[in-house]
Amino acid sequence: MLHHVQAPHATSTLAEFAFVRWLLEPDKPDHLRLDGPDRAATPLTWALGELCTSRRTLPTDAAAVLGLSPDATVGHAATELLLAVNDPAGPRCRSYRAAAYHLRGLAGLEEVFDDLEATTS
Repeated sequence: MLHHVQAPHATSTLAEFAFVRWLLEPDKPDHLRLDGPDRAATPLTWALGELCTSRRTLPTDAAAVLGLSPDATVGHAATELLLAVNDPAGPRCRSYRAAAYHLRGLAGLEEVFDDLEATTS
């Protein structure tokens, strides 16, 4: 008889709020605490995979951590972080904290290039 094994599942709202807290934390661990400090941590890769389809808008300060526009969604942020760490063609950041810094840096470069383009036009 086959047994179906399923990963632990938290409500999407709980995961979304935990992710926003993660974005605003300075240390950015490789896991999320979905059910409090006494419960097992959820690996960030798994949580981000679950959040990729979220349409909830990020708070502006959380979006700014990744250099995203103020109307960015949780799903967009989760996808960007996953790609920055796991995409074979991407930057292959060593951690999600490094990926957050990388994405923020890219946003700063876009502003510089936009300014340069405006002055040469």
